[in-house]
Amino acid sequence: MTPEEQLELHTTYLDMVRRLKPYSWPYLSDEWREIEQSAVDAGEPYETMRDLVITAALHGADRKLIAQVYGLLEGEDQYDLKQFLKKRNLKKLIPRRVRHGVTISYE
Repeated sequence: MTPEEQLELHTTYLDMVRRLKPYSWPYLSDEWREIEQSAVDAGEPYETMRDLVITAALHGADRKLIAQVYGLLEGEDQYDLKQFLKKRNLKKLIPRRVRHGVTISYE
């Protein structure tokens, strides 16, 4: 991956964190907010995005947003989100096919 592609992906992760915050931030303790913000400040927005998407899914985040984050998650993180949503009876939020971060269809 070129440095430009890495920067673009990093910017995309930051944007997803910004979009997930309204659905998740109010439900996190001050300690967790500090942990998540520290990850972003340290240049690791992927970890924060991964963590916030679960809370956001539980608290009304739009299906399209969840699908976009799902498409950005890597291997095991994507699998873990899918399993979590299935266990919470939120299967409708799981995109069936995602290509390059774009949702093709839902289960």
